[in-house]
Amino acid sequence: MKTLKTIIDKFEWEDIKDKFLELYPEEKEAESLYSYIYNKLKTNELVESKITIHIKRITEDFGEELEKPYYDIYGTDGVKRKNTKDYDSFKKFYEPDRLDIYEDAGEEEQPYALEFRNWDEWLGMTICEDNLNNMNPKDIICHCIFEMTFCGFNEEEIGEQWKVIEERKNDVDKWIADGTIDQHTVSWEDIKQELEEKLNGK
Repeated sequence: MKTLKTIIDKFEWEDIKDKFLELYPEEKEAESLYSYIYNKLKTNELVESKITIHIKRITEDFGEELEKPYYDIYGTDGVKRKNTKDYDSFKKFYEPDRLDIYEDAGEEEQPYALEFRNWDEWLGMTICEDNLNNMNPKDIICHCIFEMTFCGFNEEEIGEQWKVIEERKNDVDKWIADGTIDQHTVSWEDIKQELEEKLNGK
C-alpha cells in the first residue's frame, strides 16, 4: 500500500500544476498558494495513519445525472458502520419500508470526512488499491490537495473551523440531554415542506 507522501515525493509542483488547474480551473488565482502548500508537504514528515483514502467520481445524485460530476474524497479504517456509536442514529434516515437498505449499509465500511484532518496525517494515509490501479497518480495528488485545503489554506484556519463545529455539536448534545432539542432545531419534515412550497411558488 502506498501513502500519499510516497506519491507526492515523486513529483514537483510544476509536474502537477497543469493537471490541477485542468481539474479545478476555478482555483487558478490561488495557484501560488497551492504551490506553497505542496512544497511544504514535500518537506513535512508523515504521521502514521490507519486511514485509507478513497476518491470516487460522482456522476448522479438521487438517480439523476449531474450536469457537472464531482469527486468525493473520504477515508475508511476497516470499521463497519454497524460497529460505530452513530449507527443507531443512522437508522432515522430510512423509511420503515426501506430498512433493508439500512441493514445493507451497516455492512459497509464507515466513511470519514478528511478535510479537517492534520496535513501530516494526510501524508501517512494509504491510497486505496482501486485508485492506485485505475487513476493517474497526478490526479490522486490533485484531488487530495484540493480536499485537504477545502476549509482553508493553513492548518490554523482549518482548526478554528473545527472548533466551531465541535461547539455546535456540544450544544446539540446538551439540547438532547435536557430535552429541548425541538426548541432549537427545525425538523426535516418542516424543511421539506418549506422547499416544496417554494418550488410550487407558494
